[in-house]
Amino acid sequence: MGTLKSVNPNRLPYKKMMFVSHYSTCMDWVEAARLCGYVHPAKAAERMQKDPLVRQAIESLQADAVLELQVDAKRLRKEVAYCAMRDVADLCTGDGYIDVGNLRNLPERVRRTIDGLKIKQFYDRDGNVVGQQCELKLVPKLGAIELLAKMIGAIEPEQQRAEVASLWDQLYLEHHTIESNGKPKKDKT
Repeated sequence: MGTLKSVNPNRLPYKKMMFVSHYSTCMDWVEAARLCGYVHPAKAAERMQKDPLVRQAIESLQADAVLELQVDAKRLRKEVAYCAMRDVADLCTGDGYIDVGNLRNLPERVRRTIDGLKIKQFYDRDGNVVGQQCELKLVPKLGAIELLAKMIGAIEPEQQRAEVASLWDQLYLEHHTIESNGKPKKDKT
């Protein structure tokens, strides 16, 4: 495999430059082609995927983003693994209480799983803080597990689609075999 030649997207023909720009934001070949106004976006996307200058321009932009953000695939996998493999007990002190008085005291792997934080303070009549309520929102664990499985190749996209379709079929059958009173329908065989 050769080295990546840097291609300035601004040196591409206008339509290809727009495609590269759209692709870099949506990360979807067909959607990028649709946003560029192609009449047949799927065919245009296929052509763009085969165009070496377009691919090099996209790779160049991605490499620039990696350098700018100092993020690479290994770091992303680690971040997702923190969310997927977290143990809620890691939020607790030795006596089983959740202490978020100083978030810096939480291990980094736990802090990185926090998606949101709401703090509500309570005051006495003189305006002094007498307590606080803290609400942590954690990154959804199942979503992180799915993403990690995709990232490490444990789930192929086709296999995943088949598993999801099978799950929907199961849910549909379960839903349609329950009578309105909530009891399962009896099999008439």
